[in-house]
Amino acid sequence: MGKLGRGVVVFIFFALSGLALYFVVQQLKGANAPPPQPYIIDAARIQPGAPRLTTGDPYWDSVLGYRGLRI
Repeated sequence: MGKLGRGVVVFIFFALSGLALYFVVQQLKGANAPPPQPYIIDAARIQPGAPRLTTGDPYWDSVLGYRGLRI
């Protein structure tokens, strides 16, 4: 094997070694990362519920079956 072939083999060896080292470092960084924050419901962003489905007239509400059903 000539100098060029030996150089290619050495380059490939170091490239694969560097890639393996990169993946190991990424895994170690992930293991030492702080845990994700728990999900907190922001009470200021809670939207009120849908308005009650009514016609406004108690008689027609009872005939149509609108007994406080939500839309």
